[in-house]
Amino acid sequence: MGLLVPARQRTLAHGRRHLHAGAGPLEPGQRAADQLPGPSRLDDLPRGLHRPGVGHRYRQERHRLPHHDRPDRLHRARGRTHRRRQPQARRRSGRCRERLHHGALPGSAARVANEYYATDEEHIWAWADALREEYRIILDAGLVLQIDDPSIAENWDQINPEPSLEDYRAFTRIRVEALNHALEGLDTSRVRFHLCWGSWHGPHTTDIELRHIVDLMLDIDAGAYSFEAANARHEHEWTVWQDVTLPDGKVIVPGVVGHATNVVEHPDLVAQRIERFASVVGRERVIAGTDCGLGGRIHPQIAAAKLESLGEGARRASAKLF
Repeated sequence: MGLLVPARQRTLAHGRRHLHAGAGPLEPGQRAADQLPGPSRLDDLPRGLHRPGVGHRYRQERHRLPHHDRPDRLHRARGRTHRRRQPQARRRSGRCRERLHHGALPGSAARVANEYYATDEEHIWAWADALREEYRIILDAGLVLQIDDPSIAENWDQINPEPSLEDYRAFTRIRVEALNHALEGLDTSRVRFHLCWGSWHGPHTTDIELRHIVDLMLDIDAGAYSFEAANARHEHEWTVWQDVTLPDGKVIVPGVVGHATNVVEHPDLVAQRIERFASVVGRERVIAGTDCGLGGRIHPQIAAAKLESLGEGARRASAKLF
């Protein structure tokens, strides 16, 4: 299939943000936007047709590309280049056992406009080489590395026309292989992979189903897999794990409280959600989590109440399971 090229347009009625199928590999010096029929930048679209809060991140003129000869720099998707700061694992006695630091996935980072590499695939692998150094620094500091990736699931409803499932899986497989390349030789037992469907407030009626991509997620060399499981669109998918074999030594981190509603989940509901997953993968292989980041999506006091409910629900589930 031809490489899929982002136009980043959105139809609010269906909650879809679109990518256009490219005509084929880019010619040397050609930009992805040059292949697109119609507006290729959010700036060219009427205000309100793009996803709120995202436009500034994708303006092509602000992006810079990763370079292999700049290992002392951290290249961020917003186009700014920052000096790396060595992360340090600080512990407060008796309050936590591990600290976590987030990292980007090569496939997500490669959403930055490609104005240098001959093909989009080459662009992705360049990001993998650049991010490997970031991952190593985080892990060497004694931190848990969480790789946040909305793209594996979210790309699905950004493609127009809708691809076949086979083509989409092949498209995603490249991104999985690039991530595994970036993780090669690292202590992946301290790596968590987070999958989500974009976490934007909308209908999500065009989200790809977990059952179509769960095996791709499990092919990622991580010790734990975090995913949305508390919202109205994806809670039912806990049953997917009845038909999936979780690899030995791996754990899952399902969301049991969510960002999609201001309603605070009751601790008993949280406990029930935990117990469902424990019943299919084993009680030792479930860590209770949130669907996605709560910050910026709900009021801080509501977020705190949700986390309190998460903790109490986990205690109630543990009392039954152990």
